[in-house]
Amino acid sequence: ANTTLTRRCSSPPYPGLENLKEMVELDSTATAVVTAGVALACVAAHLLLRYFSTDRPKDGARALPPSAPGRIPVLGHALAYRSRAATFLTEQHVRFGAFSLNLAGFQTVVVSDPEAVRQVVNAPESILSEREAVGDFGFMEALGELCVYVAVGAHKRILRGVLHPLSTDLRRPLVECAQRAVAAVMPLPAATVDAIPTFRRIMLHFTIDFAVSPSLLKFYPTFMDEYIHFQDRLEDAIAATAVLPKAVARALKLTPVRKLREALTAKLATAIERVWATVDGDEGSEETEAGWVDLSHESKEGSAMEGQRAGVWLSELRNADLSELPGWEEYAQRCDAGDGAVTPFVAAQIIISLLFAAHKNPAIGAAQTLLLLLEHPTHLHTVETELDGLALDSAKLAKFEGAGEVLSDGARDARDAALADVLSAPGTLEDSLPHLANSISEACRLTAHTLCAIRKVMAPDGFQLSTSSHDKYWVPSGTYIAVSHLAVSMDSRVFAQATGFHPCRYNEDGGDSGGRGLIPHCKYTEYEYTAFSQGLHRCPGQLLAMSMMKVVLAVMLDKFKVEKATDHFPDIDFTRATLGQRAGPCMLNCTLRRR
Repeated sequence: ANTTLTRRCSSPPYPGLENLKEMVELDSTATAVVTAGVALACVAAHLLLRYFSTDRPKDGARALPPSAPGRIPVLGHALAYRSRAATFLTEQHVRFGAFSLNLAGFQTVVVSDPEAVRQVVNAPESILSEREAVGDFGFMEALGELCVYVAVGAHKRILRGVLHPLSTDLRRPLVECAQRAVAAVMPLPAATVDAIPTFRRIMLHFTIDFAVSPSLLKFYPTFMDEYIHFQDRLEDAIAATAVLPKAVARALKLTPVRKLREALTAKLATAIERVWATVDGDEGSEETEAGWVDLSHESKEGSAMEGQRAGVWLSELRNADLSELPGWEEYAQRCDAGDGAVTPFVAAQIIISLLFAAHKNPAIGAAQTLLLLLEHPTHLHTVETELDGLALDSAKLAKFEGAGEVLSDGARDARDAALADVLSAPGTLEDSLPHLANSISEACRLTAHTLCAIRKVMAPDGFQLSTSSHDKYWVPSGTYIAVSHLAVSMDSRVFAQATGFHPCRYNEDGGDSGGRGLIPHCKYTEYEYTAFSQGLHRCPGQLLAMSMMKVVLAVMLDKFKVEKATDHFPDIDFTRATLGQRAGPCMLNCTLRRR
């Protein structure tokens, strides 16, 4: 496939690229047909070879993890896994705790036993490598070397330095970004929407506004649509890479995604350059201690929302020195990189990796929380009662009642301002709305990743693994190990009535779960409740993600009356490499509340 943009590791020029789809088209139909034929032959040979060369029960005196039952030729466990992932993984978890899984040629050792999980997630990179694993699965090419080697370190530094704990200066912008995102995505005064795609757009808008800049979408209006298209293509490519021969996966999947990313990065870099130029060009700008640049000069309601500013990540990246981060030296050697300065093109690469990690799973978590609340009306009523009990400013509410829905074009209504006052007060996000927070935790447990935290065994002598029941296994060098967060989440020995939605299990005294009997307080360890992973590679953005989900749901339920548009929602579905989604559309009737 021909393209005018060559792949580079340093910062190339970034001309305007008007049509992303043209970047990934093959030269001719004939080329595509021939390539597909060769690919099918290679795939068949590849799967047969992997099938007959894996799943040995023993290696000398050292026991390998047992193979899960139900394996069939070529497809391995793929059919059983795909049709009933939660039940299949839970059965193997109870029976083994660590087992070998073959998904159409993708061979991995899956651990779910808490003791085995503890050993895996705390093993150093030199023993079990996350970087090598993500590289083998195509992320190196799909997201780029900078994202794999350096970007994670940049995100962790920003999260530790600015957002942990969430500073007082950033609380109100966080709430206002959520309000702007809901207002931008949700039609007024009423609409019927599909829950998960709608929340995905809300959370992506929210993340762009808070982390990058509210003005980004003014300079690059189609960015959200193009980014969603890119991420969907990338996820499909990574899934295919797990079972295709590397050469075939690179030609048919990874190379088109790489070209898509390069075009997207170039256009995003141009927009970031314009954001920075706008910030520099305003003589009256004032930079806060937290890194926000507020050019709004707005005084009404204390707003920091309007006008042009750089968000948290873009502010922190601008003067950052990437050469100080872990992974920079190896990246610089591979890519002949510069001095670590952050150009607009480098910033665009890091922002793309941030959005990849930061918006989709929180969007699914928030959407699933709302769907589960609608499926359990008693819990929804409790959450709505919590929201109604917030001490909103009566003067602002009176102003709201007298002024109508909207104060002025582009401004928040008075109730939004009153809600922002309350939610941005110190301690409110952490301590208020406890049933909503418990509902989010429960939704994340029920939709936890089936397979995640994939590592590659790098130790030449392999990796010794033991379980809580004292079974000992040896995992050879070069083997992949994955953690099943879902399997332990469905363990009734840890979580009473594990398959049900019971937010009260997180209360100190447990409680009644909507007439379904008393649910005891759940005493779990970090290796049993694992929705955000744990150990050395624990999600660094857990606290921010929980705050984002909580704020978005609070804003949605305060602003809209939300009801099911159908009698039943489809079941939770685990076929994607994300939190569990749904097996079909989940339509909601959303009507603006009249207060």
